[in-house]
Amino acid sequence: MESIPEQLSTHLKDTYNIYAATISKLLFCFDKQVFLDYQNTNAILGKVHYINPGNALFDSLIASVRRLYRKEMLKGTILVSPDIKVGNKFYEVESFVPPISKRKANNMFTRGLSQSNNVVINNNKGFTERFLKKMV
Repeated sequence: MESIPEQLSTHLKDTYNIYAATISKLLFCFDKQVFLDYQNTNAILGKVHYINPGNALFDSLIASVRRLYRKEMLKGTILVSPDIKVGNKFYEVESFVPPISKRKANNMFTRGLSQSNNVVINNNKGFTERFLKKMV
């Protein structure tokens, strides 16, 4: 990592009293298997630090992304899984953020069907079966 975005730097400083300049020249890895594989090599690039939940940098990154994109995260339909394959068919999985509304249901179907002819609805938030059948 050569530089750290300002929002992340501020969160590190305010929450953990860590200054970005002290960690900007370190090597980080978010994938544990990649980290372990690298540790078993000659490590020609230097020491790599495995970053996972609970680590100040990881938690600050998540907090910064949540703060920056909160509006987008709270909008209507969210993608639960990009693709599910059953047999030879691919399915799109759609879900939504409460509270429920007819507009959200309509958006969920429209977006899902624009990506695949087969849609799985993750209905764990309160649409009645009758309502969903009517929407179809």
